[in-house]
Amino acid sequence: MADLERLEAEAPGQLTIRGVKIGGSSRMKVLAEVVDATRLDDGALGKRIRYFEEQGADLIDLGASTDATPSSVRRALQTARASLHSP
Repeated sequence: MADLERLEAEAPGQLTIRGVKIGGSSRMKVLAEVVDATRLDDGALGKRIRYFEEQGADLIDLGASTDATPSSVRRALQTARASLHSP
């Protein structure tokens, strides 16, 4: 595992999102999606985010329904940020 971590640290990426390199010579990333995140209550959303993080997701996409309101999107983002274990 140390070799993989070293190679990833040395690899150039096309861009970086919150410390995660995307593209370039970096390794393939695991993307998880929370479908209709804006329709989930805070507890269910937080649980799903923590599950994906524990399973190794590098990035978590929060899906918003077409009828999502700005306040429901804001709440989902705040819940997601509070639920993450890493920065």
